[in-house]
Amino acid sequence: MVPRAQARRLGFLFDYRGPALRWRADPDAVAEALNRLFNAALDILEDGFVFFTAQVSPLPGDAGCGVNVAAAASGHFAGLSVWQQVLARLQLEGVERMGEEAVLEWRSAEGVCPATGGRVQFVLDETEGSLFSLQLALAPAHARLDADDTGLAAHGARAWLVGDAFGSARSLERRLQRLGWAIRHFATVDQAVAELQRMPGAYSRPALVIVHQHAEVAPQALRPLLGQLPPAAQLVLAVQPGRTADAAREPGVEVRAYPFSPAELREFTRRAAAAGDAVSGQTRPAPLAFEQRRRALVVDDNAVNQLVATGMLQMLGFEVETACDGLEAIESCMRAAPDLVLMDLHMPGMDGLEATRRLRLLQREGAIPCFPILAATADTTSQEACAAAGMDGHLPKPLNLSGLESQLRRLMAG
Repeated sequence: MVPRAQARRLGFLFDYRGPALRWRADPDAVAEALNRLFNAALDILEDGFVFFTAQVSPLPGDAGCGVNVAAAASGHFAGLSVWQQVLARLQLEGVERMGEEAVLEWRSAEGVCPATGGRVQFVLDETEGSLFSLQLALAPAHARLDADDTGLAAHGARAWLVGDAFGSARSLERRLQRLGWAIRHFATVDQAVAELQRMPGAYSRPALVIVHQHAEVAPQALRPLLGQLPPAAQLVLAVQPGRTADAAREPGVEVRAYPFSPAELREFTRRAAAAGDAVSGQTRPAPLAFEQRRRALVVDDNAVNQLVATGMLQMLGFEVETACDGLEAIESCMRAAPDLVLMDLHMPGMDGLEATRRLRLLQREGAIPCFPILAATADTTSQEACAAAGMDGHLPKPLNLSGLESQLRRLMAG
């Protein structure tokens, strides 16, 4: 799906959560099911953002694993004829008829995946986004977790990511940090080389450097970078799927298709752990930065918008928690104050305006620290009410990645 998304200039994020479980299933059937799901999310967008995620969890009693794969999309949607084709292709039941003059409202449908027998669900709100999901229950294989991966962690070894810091690299950053890597970004190979040349000998060098390929980057162009790295360091050139055979080979440079699988990230981590002090160094150990990352709270009663907003904020470097209404948001902020709140206005129970007023009161009383609160709403007439309640800005729905990034740059230094 990555080349399709990039060719159409769609924002793209991929994430995987869960242990390294092994399933007993037909791989061709699973691949067909995922292709149907992800193609549906891409086909309905004319421009915007797609977020593919998989959550894998062991079932009780060693009964197998539950898999929930989701494809969320936000942006400008295609016309009705495309929607009808996509939904017919998924063989969903219960889809309401969409008249040519109708305004799209909240809609949902579900069905059975013909390839896997899993449950397929679809929800749509034009002002929020769309969500396609596939739920599977799979039988366990004999080896559920690689023995060598038990307790696997990089323990603060440094990983440098070279390329677009607000695209694919942000998704990869979060996945590596879960494995204990400390991450640093560089826009170009030359910047990474210059930093290595400036570093005193006592500083830890990176154990892993991943370069996202651009038109001007070839394996041979990485020779200056390779010459500055310790012998045990891993240098990886990430290319589009299907392009690995086109890349000329360069000794010391691995060429791999992106996005990386969970198994590949564990392999990088296992190699760094085996290399030990020779790579990561002990004179100035790198911190486990995952706990130090900026945190955002998304407050919204809409599951689609929660997932879309979470994906965008993760792409911009945040760890994200969610709340379904204003009261839950206040309780979350009291437990641990976030660095940012993205607040919907219209929610059951306590709405976003009242929640903002109460949060600002708690801040004035010194009960919680100050943080910016951004409104996210399809109500174009609410800007004055948002400002009066104490909000710091206003984002229209459906959310736009560049608009969100612009607001964050305005509100948050660094």
